[in-house]
Amino acid sequence: MEQLTTLEIKVLNNLLKSIKNHKKLLVALSGGRDSVALLNILNNISKEHNLSLSIAYINHNLRGDESKLEETFVRDVAEKYRVPLFIKNIEPEVWLNLKRESIEMRARRVRYNFFYEIIEKNSIDFIVTAHHLDDRIETFFLNLMRSPSLESLDSIPKKNGKVMRPLLSITRDEIDNYIKESNLSYIEDSTNKEDIYKRNIVRNRLIPIINDINSSYHTSFKNFFNFIEDDIDLIERVVKKSIKDLIVFNDKRFIAIDFNKYKKKHTSIKKRVVDFILKRLNYPIKPNMILFKKLLNIDDSFYYEASNLIITKKSSALWFINRGLFSKDRIDEKIEISKLPFNVATNLYNIKIELFDRGSLEKNIVLSKELLFSADEIDSIQIKMIDETDSFPIKKSNNKNLIYKNLKQHLLDSKIPKEIIKETVVIKSEKTTISYILNRDIFRVSESFFVTDKTKQIVKISLTL
Repeated sequence: MEQLTTLEIKVLNNLLKSIKNHKKLLVALSGGRDSVALLNILNNISKEHNLSLSIAYINHNLRGDESKLEETFVRDVAEKYRVPLFIKNIEPEVWLNLKRESIEMRARRVRYNFFYEIIEKNSIDFIVTAHHLDDRIETFFLNLMRSPSLESLDSIPKKNGKVMRPLLSITRDEIDNYIKESNLSYIEDSTNKEDIYKRNIVRNRLIPIINDINSSYHTSFKNFFNFIEDDIDLIERVVKKSIKDLIVFNDKRFIAIDFNKYKKKHTSIKKRVVDFILKRLNYPIKPNMILFKKLLNIDDSFYYEASNLIITKKSSALWFINRGLFSKDRIDEKIEISKLPFNVATNLYNIKIELFDRGSLEKNIVLSKELLFSADEIDSIQIKMIDETDSFPIKKSNNKNLIYKNLKQHLLDSKIPKEIIKETVVIKSEKTTISYILNRDIFRVSESFFVTDKTKQIVKISLTL
């Protein structure tokens, strides 16, 4: 193996901080100097460290013939390095209806959706991009003007989930020198020199002024980003601890937190708790200052709605709901007990229904927190979505007899938000309602079907999201 250059050693060290050997990497290649340099570096270190490389390229079709030349160049590069190539061509119509998105934002979203699709289908460990220190500095200024926060000032993280950026401490000048020393060809994007995008304006106008003020600005920003990363790390640890203490119900579709504990938290922690919850719910829009201000002044009638997001207070719980994740399938199955086990699958969850003899389960099954009910007196069950006719037997504290109450009203009285009640799965016998379930934490079994020491046959229902 040839001796590694200084830059290659830097990148290798950056890479090994985040991953070990024997990894499959997807290199995001645009054909520009940065990604060409990254690919060459990874190729030079891949054999010794047993890295398996693939290339992903997107032709945005925004630059006419230049886009065609770029794609041809990328295909030649993949062939030169003998690396698998994944290509996606974006039809021009995609750029016609951007709504509130800029071209840069839409392009970024399309790119990363494509990258994640590739690594999922091909069991690839990480996406590797060629973002470098100058990109990070430019993004810092762009974020400062968009929505300043501690996280946005960090600009571009070195590692974000499955995305790695081993050039993030490397300057554009270092990459230029490496390109020349290694005699590498690349495609120059002609639009980089035009001030048609905000990033280009920052790069072409603002950065030269900063360089005039302080020619060592790269070092200053490196130190700044290191400080920011340490502060963010500390805050994230505090937030994770807070969230663990706050969460009452946790689901892909909705999360409920203890409002009384939440309102005592510092404002900074409150904001980050909300940000964490919306990310967990895969809500595509970051919380804004309008939402944060509303969440600082919550009363018992609090209700916030924006697109698929609903935030509402019910009793002592603050609920965050993403309606976009609700099940699109409405189940209705009749199942004979003798034919169990049985699975009911939807686009969102899987319901597993099993039958057990008393002796095959643990002795403390009566104290179990799982959805279990006695099947001694029933031959079949119906599993369906809730509707207006469903009722549920309730025992009043001053009355030994069960009374039947409308199930939707019962759930409303139990302080379950009306928006998620329609997600309730109901289990019925031929005569009555046996149970209902929203998720692994929110369910109830009618007393008539409680498992006791005398129960012989037990049905267990598991709902997994």
